[in-house]
Amino acid sequence: MKSGNRKWPLFLDRGTRITLTVFLSTITFSSGQEWRAVEVKTSKIADSIYFMEGILGFGGGNVTVSIGGDGVLLVDNMYDWMMPKLKKAVAEITDKKIEIAINSHFHGDHIQGNKSLKEGGTLVIGHKNLFERLEAYSRTKPQILDLLPTITFSDHLEIHFNGESVEMIHYPNSHTDNDIIIFFKESKVLHLGDIFFQGMFPAVYTSSGGNLKQLILSLEDILNRFPKDCKVVPGHGQVSTMQELGEYLDMLKKSTQIVENSIKSGKSLEEMVADKVLMEYDDLGNGGAQTTEEYLAMLYGLLKQ
Repeated sequence: MKSGNRKWPLFLDRGTRITLTVFLSTITFSSGQEWRAVEVKTSKIADSIYFMEGILGFGGGNVTVSIGGDGVLLVDNMYDWMMPKLKKAVAEITDKKIEIAINSHFHGDHIQGNKSLKEGGTLVIGHKNLFERLEAYSRTKPQILDLLPTITFSDHLEIHFNGESVEMIHYPNSHTDNDIIIFFKESKVLHLGDIFFQGMFPAVYTSSGGNLKQLILSLEDILNRFPKDCKVVPGHGQVSTMQELGEYLDMLKKSTQIVENSIKSGKSLEEMVADKVLMEYDDLGNGGAQTTEEYLAMLYGLLKQ
């Protein structure tokens, strides 16, 4: 990744439908032995809001941290083996307890820290679909029960913490069916989770309720709904502006249209690859998630249906 992280894999299911699927490492526990070099980098992005990311390797999704008189609130919490490093990074700023943890969606690289946090008395909040998906996985992997949130909601939840309103809003069927965005109203900070991959191509998990066209609609609504001067925390990549989020949406719309038109003209996936129909976005293919060809294959599989 552009922040210094190495590329991590997303796997394509090349069956009758080519869709991105959740690799088991995102919902099971990892030993972390090969990730000892990963460190947590902290950046202050507002008066009481910090951005924490894994560097020197892939330790999980980005974390937004609110610190103030009420304590510490985390949005997402990386892998379970990153928790000592994440807690240490928080302790370098404050000695206050982590009171609340919010889960942007159910993928393990964003929520495996739930277990450790709950053991320490942290209140964990997530969407009801997140709870239901984790509960379903726990039938074959009982340890996943340790990740279940304490509080769930359906559409919208607002709490007041550290002197500001923290809004949680469900955007259905985008990256998954349990995506929520988190808005720190007074600080004007938006945490979008994996609805936004900065500097790289997006992923849509149809097996988990994701939908390409709905992702586009969700991003359009976010851009219209929130202040233009918000700072935007993506699930992966660097803190961005609303303008940069708009550019990401334009890329998603245009690349979708290119592939859709190519399908209508009768081109096969192999022909599109040979023609390099998405060549103008090759820089994103080096961003850390999917290559240009993998993204093209994802779009083709989703749109061909």
